[in-house]
Amino acid sequence: EIDILTEEEKQKVLYEWNDTKVDYPKDKTIIHHFTEQVEKRPDAIALIFGDEEMTYKELDERSNQLARYLMDQGVKTEDLIGVCLERSFEMITALLGILKAGAAYVPIDPKYPQERIKSILKDAQVQLLLQDSKTHTLTVDIKDTIKKISLDKDWPVISQYRASGFNYLVEPDDLIYILYTSGSTGIPKGVPLAHKALVNLFNWQSSKVSERHQSYKTLQFSSICFDMSAHEIFLTLIEGGSIYLIDEYSRKDFAQLHNYIQQHKIDRLFLPYVALNSLSQSFDSLKSEAYELKQIHVSAEQLKITSEIINFFQALPTCRLFNNYGPTETHVVTSFALPEDINEWSHLPSIGSPIDNTQIYILNNGNPCPIAVPGELLIGGTQLARGYLNRPDLTAEKFIDNPFGEGRLYKTGDLARWLPDGNIEFLGRIDHQIKVRGFRIEPGEIEHALGTVGIDSSVVAARDDGRGSKQLITWTTENDPF
Repeated sequence: EIDILTEEEKQKVLYEWNDTKVDYPKDKTIIHHFTEQVEKRPDAIALIFGDEEMTYKELDERSNQLARYLMDQGVKTEDLIGVCLERSFEMITALLGILKAGAAYVPIDPKYPQERIKSILKDAQVQLLLQDSKTHTLTVDIKDTIKKISLDKDWPVISQYRASGFNYLVEPDDLIYILYTSGSTGIPKGVPLAHKALVNLFNWQSSKVSERHQSYKTLQFSSICFDMSAHEIFLTLIEGGSIYLIDEYSRKDFAQLHNYIQQHKIDRLFLPYVALNSLSQSFDSLKSEAYELKQIHVSAEQLKITSEIINFFQALPTCRLFNNYGPTETHVVTSFALPEDINEWSHLPSIGSPIDNTQIYILNNGNPCPIAVPGELLIGGTQLARGYLNRPDLTAEKFIDNPFGEGRLYKTGDLARWLPDGNIEFLGRIDHQIKVRGFRIEPGEIEHALGTVGIDSSVVAARDDGRGSKQLITWTTENDPF
């Protein structure tokens, strides 16, 4: 508990490295930025799926029609609208239509178990659910108090609404989505994030990372239940780029994924680490000339530089790798651009430094840690979520008053330390939570579940399989009846 920092070091870790204040469009939302692109390039291609294309003007008009229809159904500001759709033009239209109506979306992955779908809809008190004929069967048992809209069957009615001249009701402080933490065990927690957080993030991204005036061809890889999907979709649309949607088969078969990236000249990817690892393992360097990749952004798990990843980027010398960090409760808050010289890459790269209007504190017992000393990573600034939906006790525990400045801090539970250059090294967790393929998992919940089927003594942990992926392993003791 002794304050061992010199005044010079305290100034550096608390204030100098957190001097990130930058002006950004505080009066605008994701929708305002999107409509600016519609005005600039109405005939540019916004969406590609298979052999079909949709222009910015068409996407704008269809989402206007849906927004008017939703408002006619009684949808108002910050209502929570469920979205259970597979990758399609309708999925992107649904997200934009919901936001234009001033509401927020609650994504439901069609692959979720029935109990998880019911749990999320109940916790979010969703009154209206957007789906289609493919996902309709997943929600037949959902209570009748939830109104279900099928975007394909009901579109003849929706299409009768006016397509142009929409007066957007959404404000920067309004919610954009409620994402439920990706942990596959325990009770999922809803995380509400406002437009201003993504506007701040994308303003930083466009000014510091994206090439000037570049309209990227971005692959839409992640489920909309993961915050990375918002990066893929909304950043691309507010930059005037094109979103390439792929079917589940091509997404999971990495040979097919490579072919897709080459064929469509994809130049930007947002991937969880496990996907980058699999992509690099299935990469054929002899075909590297067919790639036009410029950027790959990786997150969700700690980035480990393997020999396959080295070979992948050596064959694609114009492609940059960015290591992004940020829990669901804050989206992205730090980023590290790996050096252009691959020989300088370390096995465990830094997660970088705070993005614009974000503060990072590394504390032990509430006191700032000296450089190189591990502590818990806490986050402050514009990127913070409001807390946890309907969980005031947990919100009070995890979102605390900022003793070093304004606002609140989110206690991540992540272990980290400052490096001498002002970047941050991620070291793991201060608790037993683990991540497997991007999912946040509490081993204790699995151990408890095993206890319900007669395995009274067990320990669950994640172990590397030797190829950069993890699997869950359980150790148990066998009780001797004699």
